[in-house]
Amino acid sequence: MRGLIVKVVLTTTQWRWVRWLFTKTRVGRRVALRFVAGETVDEAVVAVGRLNAAGMTASMDHLGEHVTDAAAALAARDAYLACIDRIAVEHLDANISIKLTQLGMGLDDDLCARSLDELAVRAA
Repeated sequence: MRGLIVKVVLTTTQWRWVRWLFTKTRVGRRVALRFVAGETVDEAVVAVGRLNAAGMTASMDHLGEHVTDAAAALAARDAYLACIDRIAVEHLDANISIKLTQLGMGLDDDLCARSLDELAVRAA
């Protein structure tokens, strides 16, 4: 049952009108912001800072999964690199949550492995 729910959620989030609903309408944004800190690294850093100030750690995530081309996989890698850099610069108590399918696993496993290596080196 869980697998079916995950498939439904992943499928519907790819629909343009669903993205529009949750990013462009007042009600949709209010619902989304309960689970997503924002749409930019800057917004995420502010949210993580608030959580850290309250004594909590945080996980930063770049939304998306199952990319369909190398450009999208590289864009996801770059977004994660930006998060790693900001965590270091801002001295945040945070980590990143990586989805391998977002880095190209299943599409180009070598690209995924290279991106994962680059992320690990940057985070070390």
